[in-house]
Amino acid sequence: MRKKVTVVGAGNVGANCALRLAGKELADVVLVDVVEGIPQGKGLDIAESGPVEGYDVSVTGANDYAPTDGSDIVIITAGFPRKPGMSRDDLLLANYEIVKTATEQAVKHSPDAILILVTNPLDAMCWVAYQVSKFSRNRVVGMAGVLDSARYRTFLALELARLLRRPMKWLRPVEGALAVDSLIQAPRRTSATVAALMLSLALVIAQGGVARASYASIEQWLTASLNPDLFVTASETIAARDFHFPASMRGELEGLPGVDEVQPVRTARVQFRG
Repeated sequence: MRKKVTVVGAGNVGANCALRLAGKELADVVLVDVVEGIPQGKGLDIAESGPVEGYDVSVTGANDYAPTDGSDIVIITAGFPRKPGMSRDDLLLANYEIVKTATEQAVKHSPDAILILVTNPLDAMCWVAYQVSKFSRNRVVGMAGVLDSARYRTFLALELARLLRRPMKWLRPVEGALAVDSLIQAPRRTSATVAALMLSLALVIAQGGVARASYASIEQWLTASLNPDLFVTASETIAARDFHFPASMRGELEGLPGVDEVQPVRTARVQFRG
């Protein structure tokens, strides 16, 4: 039997949440909102995207909580948005009643569910849901940590890309631009890509600025980074990550402790998984 997730609030956050859940086929989705017609319409749009995007889950919209019966997870996104000049604390009283009501309905229809709070001010709303639901603390979760981390990684990637674009394009116009652009296009690669970029820059940056460096060493790194020949999967005993290396290193890699598998890569690609 498939899992069921209820998303309370069919605004931008709620609708996008429902779309992501459906697109990854994580569960059947029920989108709930007090505005008549909005959750039904958005739910139908998401469901009708299934044949195009290749996912197969049930997505429905409702103005009441009856269709949410037996949900495994209830995600509460409903609430008033913060307007210019408002602090998050200003939202406290306004959103208290919304979260309180949503939590009461979640408990009534899905007593075994896990609650995930998105509504601001988040810490206070988590406390409201915790007190109202009487659930154990491991069943009431706020999602701000992952959001703030994602924002940080994105802004870090954009800033580093701005700083690194000029020297990298000077070193190798095409490959350097591609390496820096990968930060912008896929900030989830930030840690791995930045580490590789800084390793390369360490070869050419000396006291006072750019100094003489081995062009071959720079070219070798760029080639290995952007056109890998080997795909290495780490074993579960160390941090599970995938890396790319030039084919000449296969023998050395296979002998390293913690390396589970070394596979040849037929197509050139850049892929880091955190």
